[in-house]
Amino acid sequence: REPRPPYRRPPLTKELLRGEIAAEELAMEPEGWYAEHGVQLRLGAEVGAIDARAGAVDIGDEALEAAAIVLATGSEPVRPKLPGIAHARVLSVRELPDSERIAERVRAGTRVLVIGSGFIGCEIAASLAQIGARVTLIAEEAAPQQRRLDLGAAVRIGDWLGELGVELVTGVEVRAVEDGRAVLLADGRRLEGEWVLLGTGASPRGELAERDRKRRVGKECRSRWSP
Repeated sequence: REPRPPYRRPPLTKELLRGEIAAEELAMEPEGWYAEHGVQLRLGAEVGAIDARAGAVDIGDEALEAAAIVLATGSEPVRPKLPGIAHARVLSVRELPDSERIAERVRAGTRVLVIGSGFIGCEIAASLAQIGARVTLIAEEAAPQQRRLDLGAAVRIGDWLGELGVELVTGVEVRAVEDGRAVLLADGRRLEGEWVLLGTGASPRGELAERDRKRRVGKECRSRWSP
């Protein structure tokens, strides 16, 4: 679906966000590599459906035949079901344009509220603090990454973020986002910023596989019960 050739995603919340590398440096392979190795790129094309048994992939009005279909659809950011979360100033990071959008808007001195203390949340908070933004990291867990690692590692990560200038607000639930600039907490506090960034996890993009499963189940049911 993306218009660019495959690129590395880990730098989106690190080097690229800090302005240490350019977008062109993210390419997985140099220009010309794909044609040289017999790989056909279909950029900007969205798959509408697959038929695993027939070996077919539908792209718009076109069907591609395949001996094997590899689903590498990745994941997408989770947006919690909170009032105000759909505001245009509430940003998340998954693709290159997401990171570029944040880099364009956040400068030294910009007040940023980051929700979530997983890998993405911590990386975003650290990177923006390193370019001089005033960052507050908000999380339900008592210390960053405590659920994924352990308390000792979480305390060390918290200390590291603090050394970078990140303000930690932990052990508290977010209740709402106001105008894309403020976060209301369950304990009654209201934190203000200029942008709200989400690091609230990711969910798998399994729609294609699920649609194919339902299609096959429906076909089997019709075959079994048809006179």
